[in-house]
Amino acid sequence: MSKELLKEWIEDGWLKGNQSTINKILPAYFSVPDFSNKESFPKSDFAELVSLFRRITGPGQINLKNLIEDPPWFAAKFLLTSRPPENAGPVKIDVMLLAKFEDGVMTEHHTAFDYFSLFSQLGQLPPNAMEHCLTGERLTWI
Repeated sequence: MSKELLKEWIEDGWLKGNQSTINKILPAYFSVPDFSNKESFPKSDFAELVSLFRRITGPGQINLKNLIEDPPWFAAKFLLTSRPPENAGPVKIDVMLLAKFEDGVMTEHHTAFDYFSLFSQLGQLPPNAMEHCLTGERLTWI
């Protein structure tokens, strides 16, 4: 059951921001573990987060690579591909999602999402930014 919920969450809740899926699967408040402040948000804000994400990445497609279950935990590995409105080339990001479901509600989730690669592909980081960061240099915007 929760394996299908995870797939529905990825394809319909996250990718499309479908409010009925969000209302069904998210608890009243959610947090995004990758955000530095680990703040909780009401689920009504999630559709806005998806809309914001889609504004920079464009509409996306998901190619599900693996879906693993060990109830109550479920994991998915997928390739997110999109074509940003202001970028000629497609954006491709590998994503891993681990979620815990209790009574049909996602009570915990952890996402491995390569934001550095995303922003590099969107042209928001200078060329060779990773190499500069690995040598200890600082990225400075003027």
